[in-house]
Amino acid sequence: MKFSSYFILVFLTGVSLTSCQQAEELTAEQPTTQTILIDVDIDGVKSNFKSGDDIQGYVRMAHQGLETSRTSRVASFTTEVAAGETIEWVLNNTEARMTGFEFEVQEGANFFEQAGGAYPELINGSWKATISPDAPEGSVLKYNVLIEVEGTGTLWWDPLIKTSSADRR
Repeated sequence: MKFSSYFILVFLTGVSLTSCQQAEELTAEQPTTQTILIDVDIDGVKSNFKSGDDIQGYVRMAHQGLETSRTSRVASFTTEVAAGETIEWVLNNTEARMTGFEFEVQEGANFFEQAGGAYPELINGSWKATISPDAPEGSVLKYNVLIEVEGTGTLWWDPLIKTSSADRR
C-alpha cells in the first residue's frame, strides 16, 4: 500500500510538472498583439491640407511608450515588431477613417508576404496584420497609412515598421 501511494504521488507530481512546463512553453510561444494608437488633428488637417497631401505633422501615433509629436514633420515613427506578432492600428477620431495601407521594402524582406504573414485587414473597426513567424530580424518597411477626413478627402503619412528580436520589450 505504501508503494502504491508513493508511486501515485510521484506520478501526479511528474504530470503536474510536465503540465506546468507545457503551459509555460505555450505561453512563451503565443504571438502577442501590439496596438498602435493613432490620433489626427482634424481641425489642422481641414485648415491646411487637400486630398492627396502628406499629413505627417498632424498625426500622433503611440505604442509601448513611444509617441510622436504632431509638430514633427520628419517621418520618424518606427514600430518594432517580432516574428509572429499581430499588429493592430486603432484610429481615435470619429471624423476620419483609415482606408488602407501601401508598403515598400526598405531593407530585408516583406514580412507580410512570407508564410504565415498577412497584410492589414479591417476587422471590427481596426486594422490588423500578422508578421510572418519566419520574418528575419532587421527587415524594414516604409508604409503609407491612408486616411479619409470628412470634407477633405484621402490623405496619408509614412511611418516605418521594423522586425527585431522578441526580447526587444
